[in-house]
Amino acid sequence: MLYLRISADPKNDELGVRRQEKELRALAERLGWEIIPGVAGVYSDDDRSAYNGKPRERFEDLLADLRLGVVDGVLCWHSDRLYRRPRDLDRLIDVLEVHDTQVQTVKSGIVDLSNATGRAVAKTIAVWSEHESALKAERLMSKHDQMRQAGQPVGGGPRAYGWRSATINGTKTSVLEPTEAQVLRDAATRILHGEKLGTITRDLNERGVATATGAPWNPSSLKAMLVRPRVVALAGSGKDGMVPVISEETGEPVRAAWPAILDMDTWQSVRAILLDADRRTNTGRVHTRLLPGFLFCTTCAGPMQGRPPRARRMSPHGRWESGRAAKYGCVNPKCRVKANTLQDETEKLVTSLVAVWLAEQEFPDQAPPADDPIAADITAFEAQAAHYRELMVTRAMAEEDALPAINLVRAKIQALKAKQAQTAKRRTRPLPSAEQWLNLHGLTERRAVLSDVITRIDVKPGPWGDAYHPDRIHITFRDDTHGR
Repeated sequence: MLYLRISADPKNDELGVRRQEKELRALAERLGWEIIPGVAGVYSDDDRSAYNGKPRERFEDLLADLRLGVVDGVLCWHSDRLYRRPRDLDRLIDVLEVHDTQVQTVKSGIVDLSNATGRAVAKTIAVWSEHESALKAERLMSKHDQMRQAGQPVGGGPRAYGWRSATINGTKTSVLEPTEAQVLRDAATRILHGEKLGTITRDLNERGVATATGAPWNPSSLKAMLVRPRVVALAGSGKDGMVPVISEETGEPVRAAWPAILDMDTWQSVRAILLDADRRTNTGRVHTRLLPGFLFCTTCAGPMQGRPPRARRMSPHGRWESGRAAKYGCVNPKCRVKANTLQDETEKLVTSLVAVWLAEQEFPDQAPPADDPIAADITAFEAQAAHYRELMVTRAMAEEDALPAINLVRAKIQALKAKQAQTAKRRTRPLPSAEQWLNLHGLTERRAVLSDVITRIDVKPGPWGDAYHPDRIHITFRDDTHGR
């Protein structure tokens, strides 16, 4: 049987493994070996490394067939096509010793695993093959670090959504893909207006908007696109390029060579929202009414949920049961006296009271107040980071000591900015006027405004038969302890 492998085949044209197969068939003819007819005699791992530890499906199939004794010989182009790590060679030896199977190669001759000397030679070659791969990986990592420090794209993998390759004045570079860039800008705006990632990705899929690979949109991939430094033309490192690269010379984030899609203020606001540890995601519920999550029963302090209307119907006992209107009701089974209120009337009342509250507000400037303690802490940490940068630039502090300290301070700054964004969403997402609120029809947008305006709505239980009364409904507005 033939074993073919090539580590990288970015075009998926299989030209490399085809060249190997041609030479292996010529070797089999010279040796007088008969190859199993059809694809059953060819095991091909195209575009698959033998060093990085990822499974090689056809190599595993080869070992399985060798254990069964189906064949008595293996041909490969070079021994490092079959194995590059001693652990894979050990597995191969265990199988070949049982069935006395021969291994022949085009470039490295016979791989004799039948005696101690042959196995020692094979293991020595495997160790040096692994060493070669490790050195190559280290050189590549060093090159990538250098490219990131220069703000250059590292390359590899699928095309980044929002950009495309172009050649300008003979130089290959990245330029914006206008339609895709606008998709990301719109998604960022919708996040700032309180929409969920799942809602946005469902809408993109329903509209037939394609991703860079043609796969459907999902919340995780959209989140990654919006929080990566790449989207504001900053070089990124770490897993999936999520961490901004800090310049070894200036201690500042490295500006990248490609154009930005989002401005820095928008990106930092979106990033603070999406990376907030307290943010609820994947709740499993798509709200169809305005007030779930805001209404609470005053008897047990438990949440109230919507109950659908019910038409007049005949009971199993032959008696007519009266219908009921849609209500919000306490869902705590241990509550002694549950609160209930009519849905439509309660939503109208809350809508009108929020409009009155909005009409009375004098919206503050977008900047945080001068006495904001969080802003003061951020300023202090930024001064600390600047101090470390100065020590590093003047060689008063070694780079290996200064860079971790700078990164730690920057992490604290990011955490404070996230907290600041949560407590001051009105600076990120301005509240509507009373007129705009009354003309706002999207349920997601209306619930987002409510989350910025009120903290809770308490409903008192009423006497039997009293399904709704405005005096039993108490709204607590943000920054308003008296309620309304």
